[in-house]
Amino acid sequence: MKRFCLVSTGLLLGFLSGCRERNPAYIQDVVRHDAAGQADTAADVSGDTNLPPPDTVILPADVVETALGPDLGPDGPIPPIDLGNRADAGGADARDARDARDIRQPGDDVPDASFGDDGPREAIDGGLPADVIDAPALPLDGGVDSVALDTAPIDLAPLCPEHQTRGCSTPGNPLIGACHAGTQTCTGGTWGACTGEVLPGSAELCNGVDDNCNGMTDEGCAADCVVVAPGAGSGTPDGTPANPFATVADGLAAAAGLDGGAPGRVCVAGGATCADSYTYAMGETLTVPNGVRVQGNYALNASVLSYCGVTQPPTTTLQFTAAGASVTFDDGVTAHTELGGFVIERFSQSVVSSSSLPISAVTIAGGKNISLSGIFVTDVPAGDTTYGVDVESGGQVTIVGSAIGGGNGKASAIGVYVNGGSVNLRGNCDGVAQGVCATACAVGTLGIRGRAGSSSGDAAAADSSAVYVNAGPGSPAPSTIVGNMLCGGSANAGSGSLGANVATLRCEGGAGATVTGNDIAGGSGRLSLAVSLASGPAVVEANAIAAGCGTDGAFGVLLDGSSARLRNNRIFGGDCATAVATGSYFGLRVVLTSGVGEPDVSSNDIDPWGGSGDCQSTGVALERSQGQTAPAGIFRNNIIAAGNCRTRTAISEGANATVRILENNDLYAQPPSAGTGVATVLFHRASTDATTIDQVNALDGAARNISANPRFMGYPSDLHLAADSPCIDQGTPEGAPAIDAEGNARPQGAGFDIGAYELVSP
Repeated sequence: MKRFCLVSTGLLLGFLSGCRERNPAYIQDVVRHDAAGQADTAADVSGDTNLPPPDTVILPADVVETALGPDLGPDGPIPPIDLGNRADAGGADARDARDARDIRQPGDDVPDASFGDDGPREAIDGGLPADVIDAPALPLDGGVDSVALDTAPIDLAPLCPEHQTRGCSTPGNPLIGACHAGTQTCTGGTWGACTGEVLPGSAELCNGVDDNCNGMTDEGCAADCVVVAPGAGSGTPDGTPANPFATVADGLAAAAGLDGGAPGRVCVAGGATCADSYTYAMGETLTVPNGVRVQGNYALNASVLSYCGVTQPPTTTLQFTAAGASVTFDDGVTAHTELGGFVIERFSQSVVSSSSLPISAVTIAGGKNISLSGIFVTDVPAGDTTYGVDVESGGQVTIVGSAIGGGNGKASAIGVYVNGGSVNLRGNCDGVAQGVCATACAVGTLGIRGRAGSSSGDAAAADSSAVYVNAGPGSPAPSTIVGNMLCGGSANAGSGSLGANVATLRCEGGAGATVTGNDIAGGSGRLSLAVSLASGPAVVEANAIAAGCGTDGAFGVLLDGSSARLRNNRIFGGDCATAVATGSYFGLRVVLTSGVGEPDVSSNDIDPWGGSGDCQSTGVALERSQGQTAPAGIFRNNIIAAGNCRTRTAISEGANATVRILENNDLYAQPPSAGTGVATVLFHRASTDATTIDQVNALDGAARNISANPRFMGYPSDLHLAADSPCIDQGTPEGAPAIDAEGNARPQGAGFDIGAYELVSP
């Protein structure tokens, strides 16, 4: 089955506005981190101290589940999406009927996907969106130094070890609230059925459980709810529908100790009908008591309380009118506590100074087991430092179905800031139920965003991120970022040569994270960067990543001393108009340090993009800032392009930085830009520029790499391989993920395919 969408008229615009597959559910891993029977040497995994060793049965989200409480359920990577067979993807007839260079033009349709059975998995594997970006197609006219391909069958190991078990879930299961994963067992070398899984219910049962797994408990259940509504009732306010409280603070105080019993729910109305809306202005912090559940989007008419459903944006607004005021969950919050269905407007400072207090909509000040659902923080307050959600002092929060922006802080503007805590971001994207983020980074849609606009004064040191996780003291567990739209900030100036302070997703201080199935778009300005991971392990899998436009430079992914695993991602560098494309553009930039470990990059599509002007584009750049000069870094089964700039290189090594393993990659030399006549460098090492694939494979650590046009179905909007792609069956099983970017089992043919997608024959 296919889904169709229009191809956009600009590369970056296409990424931000196009059709992308998304899957809010996931499979939790449990098998070898490498393909069965094909484990790496000890050196391959020495740095992944927080990742599962071979043959370990794990549910990595159990850590998060423990921290967030049993009501929220386990977390983990997204499950695979099985597209089944692509009718136009294989066989002699398909090859004869289609010229691989007959690329779709703007306005044409691109393929889509339908769901099927789950494929085999490996440790921390996740499913992913089918479409990467929507953009006008660019011609792929031949590569250089194409080589003859060996199509001999490969002897393959069983898909899984006998009797091993793993967590599993089906697409659409968010795995929060009452929902939880099931279990699969390996029998006869293949995974069995998923048993014991709990899927979302069709409605709340008013039983104190989040039955529909949307982050709110018993929403729509009028019984036993403390009511808050505009104005005052005719009698003494007591929180009943006949005599509601007029302020949210009074409602919280009543719900915190109803008759000395358990904490209750607070239902906040926006007016007499669901067409009404109301703003509750507050001059001080609103502290949510332990265990209380605060829900907006109600209507109260003649003592009749009704629920208006999930509106976008909500009908109820909390407006803060004093500096430092926000919705706060302090360290006394340990039981499951909720806030859902509100627009939150932050205080905005007219005069900004270095001593100004941070401005936030929600502050998690050490509180745990917190759920935010349907929260809209889309205002653009001025201030020195502005956050959407600020998580501090070991706080833990799950955020689902929300739209959160960083504001317009002069020094720092961050959507979700985590300093010494952890966050579980899940399904913050429109159309999650259908697996589609249709409206991407448009204003008012779901997603997490960085800076909203240009900042006043000198912005040279300004931070701008959609999500910034700093491990800091007291970090209780790795963060989980699954199935979201993450949007970079605008007018980024950035500071430092790496520009990490303007990364859309930024993890530092050893913060580990699982990043799966997200659309991550860089911002704009002098520097743009989509993903920055520093000094820690992470699993980055099945994401669509594009750096955006940085006139001085852009990075799809920056690994700075990180032993991250990158698998099945589509990674693009800078996308600027030719006239401003004068900087340096990277798909992946790796900076090695003295830390133990090395990055492991397998089965990705990496393209630095850039323009046709006087710029530099590099698919993968490897550098070393400190430490030993020993080779480090594993690169297998990737399609790595050299980009479009006047000076372009597929892989470049800096001083004292040498790739340890470079096997079965396609180093794609894109055609020279019109009129430049400049040859493409496939691999730069020391003073040597390798311009042929034979020269590359003669280097230490290199083997079985090819250089050929990968023949995508519709570059850059559709990176599936055409039936005559030279990347088919040419990958190595060593270290390869057991599924591809859409959850299809690897391999599908005589061998593993190179790139993010396996060709699925009809």
